[in-house]
Amino acid sequence: MSITIKKFKNIYGIKNISSIIRFKKNNFIYASNGTMKTSFSDGMYKILNNQVIEPEFRDDGLSEFAIDIDGTNYSKQDIPTDKIRTITFKNEFNLNLMIDKNLLYVISLDLQKLLQEKENLRSKIYEQVKVFFNDSPVKSLKKNDQESFAVSNIEIENILNIFEQIKNYDIDHTINDIDLIKFYNDKALILLEEPELAKKIETYNNFIDKKIKNTEIFTNVFGLDQLKDVIDKCIRIHFFDAGHKLNMNSKNYNEIESIKLYDEELKKIYNDQISKDKFESIKRQIKNNATKEMAKYLEQNKHFLKYLPNKKMIDVIIFNQFKIYENYREEIEEMILKFNQINSEIDKVIKNEKNNWEKTIEIYKSRFVNSGFVVNIDNLDEIKLNKNIQPVISIKNKNGQLINEINKKRLSSSEKRCFNILRLILEYENLKANDKLIIILDDVVDSFDYKNKYSILEYIKEMVDSTKNVELFCLTHNFDFFRNCFHLFNKDSEFLFGSNKNGTIYLQIAAQGWFKNYSFYKNMKNSNSFKGIIFCIPFLRNISELISEKNIQNNHEYELLSKYLHYGDEFHSLTFVEMKNIFDKYGVKYDNLNLTRNYWCELLTLIKTILVRDLNDIAFIEKVILAIFLRIFYEITKKKKIADENDIIKSLNNSISVIASNIIHINSFMYEPLIDVSIDEIKKTVIKCVEVLDLDMLSNQKNRG
Repeated sequence: MSITIKKFKNIYGIKNISSIIRFKKNNFIYASNGTMKTSFSDGMYKILNNQVIEPEFRDDGLSEFAIDIDGTNYSKQDIPTDKIRTITFKNEFNLNLMIDKNLLYVISLDLQKLLQEKENLRSKIYEQVKVFFNDSPVKSLKKNDQESFAVSNIEIENILNIFEQIKNYDIDHTINDIDLIKFYNDKALILLEEPELAKKIETYNNFIDKKIKNTEIFTNVFGLDQLKDVIDKCIRIHFFDAGHKLNMNSKNYNEIESIKLYDEELKKIYNDQISKDKFESIKRQIKNNATKEMAKYLEQNKHFLKYLPNKKMIDVIIFNQFKIYENYREEIEEMILKFNQINSEIDKVIKNEKNNWEKTIEIYKSRFVNSGFVVNIDNLDEIKLNKNIQPVISIKNKNGQLINEINKKRLSSSEKRCFNILRLILEYENLKANDKLIIILDDVVDSFDYKNKYSILEYIKEMVDSTKNVELFCLTHNFDFFRNCFHLFNKDSEFLFGSNKNGTIYLQIAAQGWFKNYSFYKNMKNSNSFKGIIFCIPFLRNISELISEKNIQNNHEYELLSKYLHYGDEFHSLTFVEMKNIFDKYGVKYDNLNLTRNYWCELLTLIKTILVRDLNDIAFIEKVILAIFLRIFYEITKKKKIADENDIIKSLNNSISVIASNIIHINSFMYEPLIDVSIDEIKKTVIKCVEVLDLDMLSNQKNRG
């Protein structure tokens, strides 16, 4: 994939980009904070996702862009986002970034097939339910109610449970003639969930059950319903007509006697005053809040109250009314068996199948060190089956305690950034199979320790190497990270320095070899110039410290070189002659140079030459020399205590403390702080210091040193 930016105008903090930029597969951009990174990454992400970029300030012009992707020019919100996908890493903490349910799971072909098979069977069952309803003997059931009732009120799994339960229930056939659907409506369902009514019904049913058990005829498993069902079955099969009788409790009953026995027992149980009072209390509440049909039916069929709180039992009764099981026994059992087999197969696949979240956690644990917390999705198996289910994410500390909204603020900046790394891995695992993928990383290593910093670097390398059509934009203000990218990314990679001048962004190719191998030191020590010599002094001191077997106090070389980097009593009389032996030892060229020249005067001359040059932020050699000057200026003012009496110098020293701190020479090879400071900021401070020297303000102050 090839991307060329032809126009990038009024995109947040970027007013314009100085020239057309054709990017390579891997693009690394170093820029100091506040230069352009966030504006570039946010702008690119919105452009690539066809989002409108609103002006940040009233006087900002309208955003304009022109981006060429693989030979097609885009200047409006017309990028095909279904084919060109974008991943972005933003240096901010947001737990919600973790719960994009569409990222969590890319379903395997095997599981897709099983779920589709299950869905087909589900549809078949629904269709068959409609047939069942069409065959229903319930006269008042309207056809336009059939589908809505079957689909919306009864889940497939519950239908299968009902089919199973029908085998085990002997339903009271007296209820076959009632229109349960007519009075068992939404209003009644809500009413039956009220705790007060549920308690009344439960008390009533327990009271009736106790009375039934205390009779001579009934037992724990044989009650009024069972008696009625036995009598009805005997009548249907002409049991009594054949001269047979029912034997109960050592007595024989013919048809008339059996019916009379049932009626008498029914009255004994339901028609005493206590039973009536309890029932009336229930009936009044139902009549006032549900349907008259329900209250009327219950008046004549008090025993039906035992079914009322049990929704599954009501479903069984309704289906029994339609004679489903009897008419469709073989087909029902086949569907139940098949449905259960599919569910069993799905369970097996789920246990063995890894989704993107599990892959993400494995990658993260194997690569990154984090002892602060554990992130888990509690309902992962449900998400595997249904992408519409919202993930439930829990974050626990190393002791297993749940991290809530309050104590998550206690997470370190590195721990917070780990959530963004998890999101980055998750997005990549989900989108890496796309035709074209653009990855935008903004300060991805900020706040990480070195172990995790290099782990990120290696993971980025694997991402781009294992994905064919990918374009990487990695923006950073961490120069150490930027320099390490030189070592790891060689083929088809571009390294750029970003600078911002009055809103115009300049991206310059960082082709200098000194990023990789410290060739800047070799080049300068062989340059045969005072510029090269002065530049090498802090590096020579570091080398001497490293190779000497003596400690610093007894290291003559270290002590001598320090005199050129710090202000002391001998400073103004220093020449280059004193360092001649050191130059010879370490191979610093000085052919045709007059080493007797005064070091301070030569440094000032060099500084003024640098100040008139148009430099960019990658002018590292000049930055080192300017920093040497600034530290010496700072120490002169401190030694003479001039800053205590002069506000101008005090202000300058404050700036120097930021630009060139007192540790800048301790390890000259760790030069990231200088790279991170803009050349314009350094030059501005140096110019003010030179003006102070030109005005001879230092020598005119009372010398208290």
